[in-house]
Amino acid sequence: MMDKLTQLIETHILRAKSLAFTSQHKQAEEEWYLVDCLSTLKNIMECGDCNTCSISKNCPYAPKVGQMVRYNCHYYKKAGEKK
Repeated sequence: MMDKLTQLIETHILRAKSLAFTSQHKQAEEEWYLVDCLSTLKNIMECGDCNTCSISKNCPYAPKVGQMVRYNCHYYKKAGEKK
């Protein structure tokens, strides 16, 4: 079963394709931009961050309270994953 973000991306892809065939190129371009943004967000959400890292307590790059978490970090370890 597809998650809601994937469904939203698929919906906007179909909308962009239909707009391109009706000569509404500006709206189609905006839809493709939205698809790109949503796809990037999905990739960020899937790769994990400091909040889900198993070594975050011992990591020198772990953010302090109020700082932004890192995503796509090369030190990231999933829970239960060995070094």
